[in-house]
Amino acid sequence: GYTIVTTLDWAKQQEAEKQVTEWVNELHAKDVWNAALVAIDPRTGEVLAYVGSVSYSDEDPKVQGKFDVAGLGYRQPGSAFKVFNYLTALKKGATPATVVVDALTSFGGYRPVNADLQYHGPITMRQAIRESRNVPAVKFLQNYSGIEATIATARAMGVEADYEAANAGLALTLGAVPVRLIDMTSAYAVLANMGERTTTEIILEARDRDGHVIHHSEPRPQRVLTPEISWLMNDILKDTTSVSPVFAAWTGIGRPAALKTGTTDDLKDVYAVGYTPQLVTGVWMGNSDGTPMSSRDFFSAMGPGQLWRDYMKAVLKDEPAENWQRPAGIVSARVVAAPGALGGYGSGLLPTSQSPFSTAEFFVNGTVPQKPDDWSQAGCATAASPSPSGASPSPASGAPSGRMVVKEAGPEAWRPHTEAWVRDAIAGRHDYGRFPWSKILGTGEPCPSPSPSASPSPTTSPSPTTSQSPTTSRSPLPTPTGGRPTPPPTPTSTPVQTPTLPPPTPTPTPTPKPTKT
Repeated sequence: GYTIVTTLDWAKQQEAEKQVTEWVNELHAKDVWNAALVAIDPRTGEVLAYVGSVSYSDEDPKVQGKFDVAGLGYRQPGSAFKVFNYLTALKKGATPATVVVDALTSFGGYRPVNADLQYHGPITMRQAIRESRNVPAVKFLQNYSGIEATIATARAMGVEADYEAANAGLALTLGAVPVRLIDMTSAYAVLANMGERTTTEIILEARDRDGHVIHHSEPRPQRVLTPEISWLMNDILKDTTSVSPVFAAWTGIGRPAALKTGTTDDLKDVYAVGYTPQLVTGVWMGNSDGTPMSSRDFFSAMGPGQLWRDYMKAVLKDEPAENWQRPAGIVSARVVAAPGALGGYGSGLLPTSQSPFSTAEFFVNGTVPQKPDDWSQAGCATAASPSPSGASPSPASGAPSGRMVVKEAGPEAWRPHTEAWVRDAIAGRHDYGRFPWSKILGTGEPCPSPSPSASPSPTTSPSPTTSQSPTTSRSPLPTPTGGRPTPPPTPTSTPVQTPTLPPPTPTPTPTPKPTKT
């Protein structure tokens, strides 16, 4: 007979089987009955752990344990597919600071919604990925990436599927095309390996009955992404496990790690694919008979996200923490975007004296925005109001206040939806307790002529006060309690007359990571 030597690492395989079993049992109350896991060494392409179902012998229709979901099952990856869209946009000249307006929008009759049913307005690519917002992803696909080019990126990275038959259109970026977990894990390994793809191998060597080697795997890396674009995406996806207001509290592993999750609309599939430089792991959860999981109190970070976290922490505990070395072709520049984990709002352009805030962002050399911020403008003068007895009049009375006027770049068909969002935001419907759009936004229309008024009696001039740029207070990230996490309310700040650029805001530290209870 033949002797087959697999690439599986026994310790990592045992841990994978243990974690899959424990977490599926833990989540039965959420109607989760099956899961699969694949772990790959991104530098060699060798499969180190492979779990096709929670139990090979379980014949329950929700499990069908003899069916290999990891290698044979085609399942929708949800938002985990967005990575290929954003990578394509980066290849075509977009940047982490490129801004689209997160507003409920009809794309020729297709109306994607955000998972939290909130719409946050002008948002950078980085923040859109950090919070996994759906409408911005569709806008990037339509205006920057393109459907065919995004499919080409996914295929080049190793994700083969029947894209043409699926005919998903713009829903492609939201994971509408079913794919295999092993392919998704292999594709993310390209990012972990800084843009080089190595063919996935599960058989290391094969020998015939005489001991002659008839197969031996040899890594043959092929570059499919530039180091610069790979590094940018790695830097963005590291936010998921470190500062994301939605995902970090569920997925941090105590070292630099990049991750993207996915949840389908009908809760039939949930995904998590994440990696360090040494290891990439993909996890799927669901039910093999298509029975939906709980739609009330369950999503990707709670299931595959936590399984991924516990598995990675266990198998990497004795390995040194590594990070991706920043290529020489990456530069840093300040752009107009609100700082912090709950920031990312603004024009994404170069700051001016009118800009109320800025933050540092990374760029491929040659793609730093060259246009000065023309969204931030002087607002209309405010009418002076009588001061209470003994109180000094407000220094803002009769002075122009700063305003931001949204100037989105994109198809004309987006405009009415963006304008509707602006009107609602000015009316206070999109602050969501975290960003003061109602106090900052303007329409760009001319200021009304001031009405004549009687000259006031002379009064003592108030002492001048120092203007400060608005900053955003950060509350600690929520500790998961079994329900869908929501960003904590954030106190808003009133814009000032003469904004000055604030110092860089330190990255907030997430709360202690949850453990299974």
